Amino acid sequence: MFAITGLYAALLTVLMMVLGGMVSAGRAKNAIALGDGGLPGMAERIRRHANLAENLPMAIILMGICEAQGAGSTWLHGMGLVLLVSRLLHPFGIKHDDPKNMLRAAAATGTAVTLLMGIGYILWKAFSASAGAA
Repeated sequence: MFAITGLYAALLTVLMMVLGGMVSAGRAKNAIALGDGGLPGMAERIRRHANLAENLPMAIILMGICEAQGAGSTWLHGMGLVLLVSRLLHPFGIKHDDPKNMLRAAAATGTAVTLLMGIGYILWKAFSASAGAA
């Protein structure tokens, strides 16, 4: 159960660990206990990790609900691959001196597409079930 969602959750958790490790390494290198120490590079590291932490849970939850409701493997892998590629690109798009970086925009769009895929499937199943019950 949840084999496909679990695959993408595991891969993306590795990314979260890497990004978190980069924050920890930067804090250790710069002797910063909390925050970014006023360093733009640290602020970038923190936002790279935090953005993933903010967006990943709901995407994985929606994907898991889709899988539990019987979404096909093609749909689930589509969601997972768009999310994985988007989340891999996103850290490269966060640059304090380039706020309009196209990688960031593409990654944010891909993440939104994944969320909309999950929302769409769940609503389709909900309305299909209620229409069948009427």
